[in-house]
Amino acid sequence: MNEVDVIYKFDYAYDKDKLIEESNNVKFFPINQKNMDRLNRLGLYRFDSLQTEDKEWFKNQRTWKYSSQIEKNEGTEVSRIEEDFKKILKVDHLDPKFLSQEVGTKVTMHRDAGIKCAINFLISGTSTPIIFKDVGEFNYINALINTDELHSVPEQTGEPRLIFKLRTNQIDFHVARKRLADAELLRA
Repeated sequence: MNEVDVIYKFDYAYDKDKLIEESNNVKFFPINQKNMDRLNRLGLYRFDSLQTEDKEWFKNQRTWKYSSQIEKNEGTEVSRIEEDFKKILKVDHLDPKFLSQEVGTKVTMHRDAGIKCAINFLISGTSTPIIFKDVGEFNYINALINTDELHSVPEQTGEPRLIFKLRTNQIDFHVARKRLADAELLRA
């Protein structure tokens, strides 16, 4: 396995300031066992079991957070980007989320539950690398991520990091990568 199996970096124009402003309209919750169980019970998020190498960390962590449901109103940057990528990826549904990683937070090795791949857009903070187990470390601004592979993020330094994420379980990473390449999104 190598880089082409886990990450596809590309250029895409979007309004970071507008996304940051839109992120201020959502609530953030720690990505931990308690919140995942709650979402599972409510039928808002489905996963069989958490796939992490450090279940104790995941059970208690409070500084790596995801957003509540984003309102996708016409004219928002979230809505524009989501519609663009639904067309590019040829999918009916994408699940947009904001994620925040506070300074001092590291994210241990895990697989994202309930999704096959995701597109991440770094909208504020520093480009902390993503590390794929047995593959390597990669920095990115915009990238398709193979969330089925074990990955982690080292400790965030300097300033908090905010990511806009489009998640899908309709296609896997390899299909999504081909569709992004076919759409001529330039590799970064």
